Amino acid sequence: HCAAEGKAIYCRNIHTDPRCTLPECKHAGLRSFAAVPLCTNGNILGVMGLASASPRDFEAEGDFIEAMAAEVSLALQNARLHVLALEQEQRLAASNRERDHMERMFLSVFENAPLGIYLYELHANDQLVLVSANPESDRLTGVANQELLGQTIEQAFPMLADTEIPDRYRRAARDGENWQTTSLNYEDKNIQGAFDVHAFQCGENRVAVIFANVTELVKMQRALQESEENLRTTLRSIGDAVIATDREGVVTLVNPVAEELTGWAAEDAVGEHLSQVFNIVNADTREEVESPVEKVLRLGQIVGLANHTVLIARDKAEHQIADSGAPIRDADGEITGVVLVFRDMTEQYEVERQHAQAQRLEAVGQLAGGVAHDFNNMLAGIIGAAELLSLRIGQTDKQKQYIQTIIDAADRATELTGRLLAFSRKAKTVSTPINVHTCILSAVRLLEHTIDRRIEIRMDLADIDATVVGDPSQLENTFLNLGVNARDAMPAGGTLTFTTEVQELDETYCDASPFDLTPGHFLHTSVRDTGIGMSQDILQHAFEPFFTTKGVGEGTGLGLAAAYGTVKDHGGAITLYSEPEEGTVFHIYLPLSKEQSSPTPEAVEVVRGHGCVLVVDDESVIRAMAVGLLEDLGYDVIVAEDGVAGVEAYERDKDRIDIVILDMIMPRMNGTDCFRRLREICPDLKVILSSGFARDASITNLRKEGVIGFLRKPYRRAELSTMLAEALQDN
Repeated sequence: HCAAEGKAIYCRNIHTDPRCTLPECKHAGLRSFAAVPLCTNGNILGVMGLASASPRDFEAEGDFIEAMAAEVSLALQNARLHVLALEQEQRLAASNRERDHMERMFLSVFENAPLGIYLYELHANDQLVLVSANPESDRLTGVANQELLGQTIEQAFPMLADTEIPDRYRRAARDGENWQTTSLNYEDKNIQGAFDVHAFQCGENRVAVIFANVTELVKMQRALQESEENLRTTLRSIGDAVIATDREGVVTLVNPVAEELTGWAAEDAVGEHLSQVFNIVNADTREEVESPVEKVLRLGQIVGLANHTVLIARDKAEHQIADSGAPIRDADGEITGVVLVFRDMTEQYEVERQHAQAQRLEAVGQLAGGVAHDFNNMLAGIIGAAELLSLRIGQTDKQKQYIQTIIDAADRATELTGRLLAFSRKAKTVSTPINVHTCILSAVRLLEHTIDRRIEIRMDLADIDATVVGDPSQLENTFLNLGVNARDAMPAGGTLTFTTEVQELDETYCDASPFDLTPGHFLHTSVRDTGIGMSQDILQHAFEPFFTTKGVGEGTGLGLAAAYGTVKDHGGAITLYSEPEEGTVFHIYLPLSKEQSSPTPEAVEVVRGHGCVLVVDDESVIRAMAVGLLEDLGYDVIVAEDGVAGVEAYERDKDRIDIVILDMIMPRMNGTDCFRRLREICPDLKVILSSGFARDASITNLRKEGVIGFLRKPYRRAELSTMLAEALQDN
């Protein structure tokens, strides 16, 4: 109550005074009590209490008690002030210690910081003065910055005077607007380089500028940028496709060639899994190929795809590819991704396939030529014997019919062997200028009378000189075979089109072709039908002899094989393109000639003669047939079974022998060697070559050496008689 009321309270008997509420006083045996407030300047510091165990009138002593309370109040005030002074002194000492510590720390940082530090003060005249610089600033700038202290920023660094930087520093010092910049280029007579700068207020009208010399870093960044740009330029310009992924197989880079092959634009592909963009399967089995990323990560080395891998593009287009995958490693050698480099091998694989097919056809051709040669010899005996038989037996109608049946059957067999020989390029070819358009027209006239009337034949022949050097009969048969093939492909009717144009084939095309082509101008003839087409499996075998998709008895499988051999033998090329239900087109390229085409030869008649003929042939059937035919024509005949026997026979009867019919292929001594040996004996000896096949080049060479003619087996009586009559007309 005393402290609350701010005045003294005097109590004679605490047991009866209601203001005394402390039981402790009553239990202590006290009777009287006085409480006086302790005050200074109106502030109560506390309460001074007096107590007596006996009754006492403290109020009567009130003046003394209150005077004593005033002295106590003054002593308490002084004691409090002393404590406050001590506490303030302690706080000031602690503050000084903290300040000293912070100053030592700042000085240590300032002196040892790996960054340059400038301290500026903003003076009243708005001049920004450099007041301090740490040691690192000397190293970073290459100048003694202590010499710049006391100068304004424009004086210390003149190249900054016309920039925004001094004003930025002033606003930081005055208003606390921090500012920073990167790769600041500075260059004067003392300082050159690029710097990262950060300016901030460090006290009233003070600014600290921290900076780092990043010249080398900028150079490295520029070099990296140039390297990246060079890489981008390289990736854009190289002919290979490139795709990069991370360790999870997510695409991170796609170059333009890869965009073209995969069908994925770079912006669409990046971020997708490789399996979505790079869809590869085995070309033969169509099974998925192991992801190259997984293979590289598993092996940790460069890997390649298996052969015959097909990339299926986004638009379902297919490309035969060859590729390799390599790991991308970081500075620690850890694999961080994979880079794939691949190229489109479709065209190269097609060329290789064509070369392989050409080699296979060449091997089959060798076999077919051998079979045809032997068969021709048999046919020669059959035809010759039939012709002799027709001359020596009775001429009843039934006998004539039987003999003609033999001759007709042998003629048809001769056509088959002719096709085999054409395919094997061992048929005798007539080297004469011929207008290909004439051959096409002849073939079309025959086709118009034999094919289904529902098939429309069209011709789009260019208005050009279509002369080539070759065999008109073989070329006509080629177009006829292609027409028949088209007829069979259009059982319900359709359109057959012959088209010609001139094309120039350059050295690059000729070198890549599986055919033996010489660069120059070629007549390009296309034979197109709208038939059922062919599958890829059939296309691979289309030119092989005896290969046919027709039923038994419906075809020999030699038509396209003969066309292939004829075109190749004429220094040309033949290719075909076909798709099921889309039709087929054959492309024939024949080298053009500037010579004039030859007139059509007249029919041959039998001419009788006289003289002695030496027949050299290793086939007994041929020798017997030749003896019969020649004797019937009026000639004497001497026979020899091979080249050695032929030379011996001539040496023995050279005075009788007028002419020699010489087989080209024989054991012990072939026709070429035998001819040269005979010419050594008699340089003027007349020799006619005879064979089931012979390359045009070998015949041409022997003609230059003196051979006067060539008889292709099986030869007929009329052809034999005419050639002998012409050869011996001077006798």
